[in-house]
Amino acid sequence: MKNFTAAAALAASLASTSAFAGTSICDAAAGNLVANCGFETGDFTDWTLSGTYALSQSNLFGVDSYDAYSGGYGAYFGNTASTPGTYSAANNLVMTQDITLVAGEQYTLSFFLAQSTPIYTGYTNYFGVTFNGTSLLSETGAAATNGFVEYTYTVTGVGGSNALAFAAQNDDGDWSLDDIELIPLVSQIPEPGSVAVLAMGLLGLGLAMQRRQRA
Repeated sequence: MKNFTAAAALAASLASTSAFAGTSICDAAAGNLVANCGFETGDFTDWTLSGTYALSQSNLFGVDSYDAYSGGYGAYFGNTASTPGTYSAANNLVMTQDITLVAGEQYTLSFFLAQSTPIYTGYTNYFGVTFNGTSLLSETGAAATNGFVEYTYTVTGVGGSNALAFAAQNDDGDWSLDDIELIPLVSQIPEPGSVAVLAMGLLGLGLAMQRRQRA
């Protein structure tokens, strides 16, 4: 595992700000539906891990303080490949959480991801994200990110259980994952009353400026 200097980024672009200390930002996000979103339990509580070979390499993935974007913990995924340098989906460690959502409602999915090491000859890596089986992200042989990158997607829920899954392997370094959020889009829209108050305030400001100009 590598110890990263975390850098925030928006929509898969990098920025140079340091990691947050204290509570995970995802735990403080209003309406977030992901349980143990920042791994602040210190383990994979509320997530289901799968992958026959990957699970046998338990010292090469886990939760620790070095891989946190915010809060005290983050998850890491290392070399779970049975044959380094050759990608096979069968070697992925898969981390899944089933979340109950409203059918037809849209949600914003976001998370912070880092890849620690340049790809050298004979090595490779993979990271993938699916929502209800639909691929959102699939990266093979990804370059080092020099910090965390934020990924953001809009997804649509189905009635009942919805499967959010992350799959990873990394021959020569580690993936770091933290602060996973799934928030209803409707909860991000200002209440009509708030919009009305803002509009009245702007109108009052405009009238006051007009009076000053006439004076």
